[in-house]
Amino acid sequence: MTTSPRVFVTGGTGLIGRFTIEALLRRGAHVTMMVRPSSLGARAARIEALHEVSRRSARGGTLSVVQGDLDDTSLGLDEAGRTALLAADHVFHLAALYDISADEAALVAANEAGTRHLLTALSGFRGVLHHVSSIAVAGDYQGTFTESMFDEGQSFPHAYHRSKFNSEKQVRAAGLAHRIYRPSAVVGHSVTGEMDRVDGPYLGFAGLQQLAGALPRWVKLPVPKVRGRMNLVPVDYVANALAHIGLAASASDVSANGRVHHLVDPAPPRFAAMLGIFLREMHGPGLGVQVDVRGIPGVDNALNLMNMLPSVATLRRDVLDDLGLPPDGHRRAQPARALRRPDDAGRARRERHRVPTPGRLRAADGALLRRPPDRCAPAAHALCAGTRRQGGAGHGSVARHRRRGGTTGRTRRRRAGAGGAQRRCPR
Repeated sequence: MTTSPRVFVTGGTGLIGRFTIEALLRRGAHVTMMVRPSSLGARAARIEALHEVSRRSARGGTLSVVQGDLDDTSLGLDEAGRTALLAADHVFHLAALYDISADEAALVAANEAGTRHLLTALSGFRGVLHHVSSIAVAGDYQGTFTESMFDEGQSFPHAYHRSKFNSEKQVRAAGLAHRIYRPSAVVGHSVTGEMDRVDGPYLGFAGLQQLAGALPRWVKLPVPKVRGRMNLVPVDYVANALAHIGLAASASDVSANGRVHHLVDPAPPRFAAMLGIFLREMHGPGLGVQVDVRGIPGVDNALNLMNMLPSVATLRRDVLDDLGLPPDGHRRAQPARALRRPDDAGRARRERHRVPTPGRLRAADGALLRRPPDRCAPAAHALCAGTRRQGGAGHGSVARHRRRGGTTGRTRRRRAGAGGAQRRCPR
């Protein structure tokens, strides 16, 4: 009879962390989650939700919580916490600061010093350390950055990229059995759109929604010809990949030690294609001819002027203010029943212990999207689903962003919130 794996997790109350713990529990793991004492109150609802997942685990997964802090050189663990850490078969290190607008000192403290303190505490550990890094370690490298690459002489345009590089470097040099995972830009859940903050690609949604409300659908907008692609991955894809690959790892498998996994979309859509998906989901105008702006007089000066625009932090603050969200980007607490989540049976049917690539993810019910799920990138599903505001506290309603008869999406949302009427986007 196979023994259920013992797992220790840092960063379990974060976006990737809590979905990873859910995936581990569904696979029957005995999970110990380290939580900072200062976060126990603020994260109480999330911790209780994870306890509920463990109580309903068909495979006997269990969850226990210990107090600890990566800012502490010894992690601040009590005897039970230290025992759980060193006796674990797997340690998943997800705690990190994922914020491009954070200052360098904060990034170094969270990502570099925190990793160093964990590695020190793991002296004598005989299991496998699973370190969640980022494709940010590639820095400004030009070309294809593969899983076998790490220190290629690249430089780093931001302290965040450098902090992720340095933390991965520490793990590689620690002498522990380890695996490294590099996700690309992580967005909301591919089915529910659930996301814990407005950041990254979400910052452009306010402008796109205004554009969709101002122009009819028959208008075709010219767009600049951009060769770049948007590599986005839904958080549930990342979490399922971590649990699936991680629990299959063995410390005795010397040949796999240090293996790197890129958790990315292998065929990301181009910028214009993703922009078109967003606008279609918002019932906005279409995209017309792509204009090659290279060589147009004044373009170079315009790009130089862009460097003089407000910082990322200022832009983010202005967007959040327009959306009526608090400065940290986190949505205000909502009753758990207001979130539309698939039932356990539906999750089990989709999962079946396989991790699909992003190009093959499917929405379970299709209710959030107008087109069949296989015609959109899953990351776009997650983003577009996240734009549907929850209306009518406790009613789980989802309002449409559509103009009909002169009534805007914003007005419809207010009406849905007032009357508690359930509105869902057509399939």
